[in-house]
Amino acid sequence: APTTQVRPLDSQAISTVVSRNRLMLQRCYERAARGMAQAPTTRMDVSLRVAPSGAVSSANVSGNDFGGLAACIQSTVTRWRFPESTGGGETRFPVVFQGSN
Repeated sequence: APTTQVRPLDSQAISTVVSRNRLMLQRCYERAARGMAQAPTTRMDVSLRVAPSGAVSSANVSGNDFGGLAACIQSTVTRWRFPESTGGGETRFPVVFQGSN
């Protein structure tokens, strides 16, 4: 019988997925800020629960929400795929958007 390899959800893999998809989050920000004379610099905190399959099973976004930013980030990150792991895991990361001066 094949031995089951224990594969934790590692932070390097998480960082890779987050940075690969950062542009999608930037689009959420640009859509939220559309029509504003000055888009604010804002920080959003994202908490994810990742299933063993690598799918995101839940996402929570908090921070200075405006223009539907949190909802857009939430629906975006729930479509992300992480590497498969033995038990899945949870991760948190901040996203900082720079406003226009």
